[in-house]
Amino acid sequence: MAYVFDVALRDCATEALEVIEIDIRSNIALIFGQRYGATGHTIRGNFRTQFCFDDWTVKIHEESARSNELFVEHFRQNYLGFPNLPCWIVTEVMSFGALSKMYYGLLDQCQTPIANRYGMQKGDLASALHHLSYVRNVSAHHCRLWDRIWAIEPRLPRGQNWQSPLIPDRRRVFASLLLMYRVLEKCSGQESFAVDWRRRINELMKQTPRVQNALDRMGMPKQWYDHPLWR
Repeated sequence: MAYVFDVALRDCATEALEVIEIDIRSNIALIFGQRYGATGHTIRGNFRTQFCFDDWTVKIHEESARSNELFVEHFRQNYLGFPNLPCWIVTEVMSFGALSKMYYGLLDQCQTPIANRYGMQKGDLASALHHLSYVRNVSAHHCRLWDRIWAIEPRLPRGQNWQSPLIPDRRRVFASLLLMYRVLEKCSGQESFAVDWRRRINELMKQTPRVQNALDRMGMPKQWYDHPLWR
């Protein structure tokens, strides 16, 4: 059944995105915090001029106020400044969407070393995080993944491995799976998880829905399992 297949695919995507989100949080908190200190994220000048700093600040204040984490409550009761939290705390409570916006707004001196950790250009990583946060929201709302055209499509890295015919349609889930795997491979201590996750996707794809053009509906070439970025 398509429904059963989609549930399994959504579970795999959610699991990968949780690992990616945690790793991104850690790297942003580390690199940004080392350069600008605990309250650097409260200073407009530490971000790009085109970044919607005020809107983002309102959003993370709302998320901080909603949090019932013990470390947030400890800060609230013992320190001044709430809802402004130290950057290594606020990155723990902000949503993946707010985190992806934060990365987009960082200056080159922070964006570049973070992107280098994942072997990507900074603009490509910004686009990937924006897209993956959208995929996470789609999954969290139990919406269909397997036969879906993305409303927010990723800007794929340069190079023939990211182009047609190897990736027939970047608006569909295969491009997203490749991006997840690319980032997972670079997540600290998650190499074995990445390999096992790819194996489970391979097994799942043996059970695609019995409909015409099932692979096409996921943006997958016929020999997708031999894709240079996947094998």
